[in-house]
Amino acid sequence: MAGNSTRVVVVAFVMNLGIAVAKYIAFLVTGSAAMLAESVHSLADTVNQIFLFLGIRRSAKAASPSHQFGYGMEQYVFSFLVAILIFSLGGPIPYTKGRTKSCTPPKSWNTPTST
Repeated sequence: MAGNSTRVVVVAFVMNLGIAVAKYIAFLVTGSAAMLAESVHSLADTVNQIFLFLGIRRSAKAASPSHQFGYGMEQYVFSFLVAILIFSLGGPIPYTKGRTKSCTPPKSWNTPTST
């Protein structure tokens, strides 16, 4: 079972990394704040796959005298870390970009009008 999960996590890592690069290139071409936010979101997903991979690997360890029931619960700890990363990496950039664009008037407002 862990073999299938590991394979899925590795494939998701590769795909998320490719998506993050593509979205960042789209941001560079268009200058869209939404594309920057999406690329950071995809990058956060890529980092999350690393944590999920570590959780799967560590939870597969056999029981020891200090952990008599095994290490299976570590997968939940790493999944919780993933949830924290999603919010901490995916949230601040769109917030700051939106605030900057909301508080800065467009260039057309700064030009004098002829009446």
